[in-house]
Amino acid sequence: MRITAFADDEHRGWDHENGLPTSRYFGNAVQVWAIAQDRPVTVSDAALAFNVTPDLIRRAVEDHEWMYLGSGELIEHDGE
Repeated sequence: MRITAFADDEHRGWDHENGLPTSRYFGNAVQVWAIAQDRPVTVSDAALAFNVTPDLIRRAVEDHEWMYLGSGELIEHDGE
């Protein structure tokens, strides 16, 4: 299954009808993956790993409470 969009936040994680996660739910997966890489990762790195567009990664990062985009589109984490 390829994720091409996000579900509305009202679904609180996953819209089972449409098979889509919310951006925050997906962002949790991106955050865990990014931290587990033990190296700086970019939006492009994450898009390749998750088989999604860079725009979906950007949105997931921007909608997440503890992630943000740094220079060179590095995925940064609060509290590091």
